Amino acid sequence: MAVDYIKSLNAGSGLNTTEIIDALITAERQPAADQITNAREEKTVSISSLGKLKQTLSTSQTGITAIEGTTGLTLENSGTAIGMTITDTSIARSFTNAVEVNQLAKAQTLVFSGFTSPTETVGTGSLGFSFGTWTNNSFSANSDRTTKTITLSAGADSLTNLKDAINAAGMDVTASIVKTTGTNYSLMIKSREGAAHAMRIAASADDGSSKLANINFTTNVSGNAIEQVAARNATMKLDGVSIIRETNTVSDLIQGVTLELKSTTTVSGGDTLSARYKEDTALTAFKSLVTNINTLITELTSMTSRGGGSTAQKGEMPGDPFLTAQLRTLKKLTTTPINGFGSSPAYMTTYGVETQLDGTLKINEKKFKAAYVANPDGFAAIMDTRVTTTNSQITGSISGADFTPGSYPLVVSGGTATIDGIGMGKSGTTYTNGIGTTRGLSLNFAGTDASATVYIGRSVAQSVIDFTTEMLKTSGKIETKISTLNTGIADDDLELTKLDERMDTVRSRYVSRFSAMEAVSNQMRRTGEALTNMMDAWRSSLDN
Repeated sequence: MAVDYIKSLNAGSGLNTTEIIDALITAERQPAADQITNAREEKTVSISSLGKLKQTLSTSQTGITAIEGTTGLTLENSGTAIGMTITDTSIARSFTNAVEVNQLAKAQTLVFSGFTSPTETVGTGSLGFSFGTWTNNSFSANSDRTTKTITLSAGADSLTNLKDAINAAGMDVTASIVKTTGTNYSLMIKSREGAAHAMRIAASADDGSSKLANINFTTNVSGNAIEQVAARNATMKLDGVSIIRETNTVSDLIQGVTLELKSTTTVSGGDTLSARYKEDTALTAFKSLVTNINTLITELTSMTSRGGGSTAQKGEMPGDPFLTAQLRTLKKLTTTPINGFGSSPAYMTTYGVETQLDGTLKINEKKFKAAYVANPDGFAAIMDTRVTTTNSQITGSISGADFTPGSYPLVVSGGTATIDGIGMGKSGTTYTNGIGTTRGLSLNFAGTDASATVYIGRSVAQSVIDFTTEMLKTSGKIETKISTLNTGIADDDLELTKLDERMDTVRSRYVSRFSAMEAVSNQMRRTGEALTNMMDAWRSSLDN
């Protein structure tokens, strides 16, 4: 309810001063308040719009990540005895091989029985583990393996303590306690696969009568009760060539492909394993990539639209410099040369990508299929970030996003490697680099001397993933802008508060001035009334 300020001061004049003052305050406050409120609403809309953009970025990132690396190279298998996985797309190519599995690799399994519970004391002392090959009760040590000793001390010498000590020793050996019947337990010790990784266990018990002394395997006579499974290698044939491997996981037989031997083959001549490029598979992945990119382009274009024309609507953040810059960056990812996939740059247009008038992309499928049939491996420039070299003995990979795509000279001399003149770190046969334009590069080479050109390529798919990742960082560009907008909203709220405080001061000033005016008006009215009374009295005296 409005307050009659003048009346409260006993200075009534007949004028509705309350309405007059309220109208004056409203007239003075409204333009400034509208300006602040409109600015606040724009910031609120911008924050909501940026939140929607984050969701779009996240969805597109998930979609592209799911297809990144898909070049159309597809594995085919005529049987079920062998599993196949492409593990290095940089070197995997089309192939057809007949693989016959004659024997699976086995891990040696030793079982020591005679225990009544997992907490039973086995005694103090030590067990010495050696690794090698058993042949007719003769043990030949594996020079690539080191002997390990497990020690049990008083108070920590139960069967469980022993099991835990074996597992913690880092020997590539697994120990477990097996309940065989109601009150009977056994200690099962299992080596890694391969004939050359069998175990020889020498017990040295402080008490010769303790059960630790029985956990001993220094002879391997035929029919012993301790060795349940003998260690052995996997044997197979690749197109008729005999192959031996220590493990059933074989990653060095077909380039870029890992085989998992599951059982012996039953078909004469083995199973047929192959990989071939399928343009339909590649095109499906390509369409998904373009769709996700178009979603981002459309979202950013809509948000930054200034309106105008017959159909264009004004966006939530028209002409915003930040979003406009991001839109330019995104479009540039799809139009610039793609380096690092060979001696010449690659282009999306080669595989049929066309830019529409609205900035979105379209695939010319006829042109794509022709280019893909001609050079399916070249499609990796769009879909698969990878490292390739001109030396088939040198393979590589790249991690992170802090590298510059391109070609780099590699020299390995005497076990020391330099890439583009920068020395690389070495561990075994792996060379790594953590600085410069090849940051994150890892190369594998078993030799001591070689030279090659190393190509490091970032695919278009990976570039878009990196773009979305940068945008979505918790301390990234969008969050920074949202934080700035929230600060602006808080400032606008403060300005509205200050405006109301100023208006209260103005209102008080108006009340004071109108009160003074009313006082003068009342004085004049009283003077007028006195003069009227005096004139009335004078006229009355004349009449008499």
